[in-house]
Amino acid sequence: MFDTLGHANAPPVLLMVATIGHIIMVLGMRHSTRGFGFLGAAVAAIGFGLAFLAEIRLLHSTEIAQLYILAICAETFVVLGFAAWVGDEAKPRRDLAACVVMAGLIAATT
Repeated sequence: MFDTLGHANAPPVLLMVATIGHIIMVLGMRHSTRGFGFLGAAVAAIGFGLAFLAEIRLLHSTEIAQLYILAICAETFVVLGFAAWVGDEAKPRRDLAACVVMAGLIAATT
């Protein structure tokens, strides 16, 4: 699965795998606090494993500081998109602040 690092699109794909892994891990941890102890821990472990493997492969071609700035950006976009998809109320001040932070993170990586 992770042997595609030589492919031009591999880093963005691996970044999304890491992002999805982190989100799965957080969902598992959240379910662990809601009475789904073992199941939540298992889901969290699977998410952690995905993120771990993807980030290890990414570290072969990316500096650690740049990787984690990009990971924060990717996770923020995915979470904000998910919030919009499930009908979370749009708050202009929060959304503008998120855009400013994202612009700063993107500027820091270029």
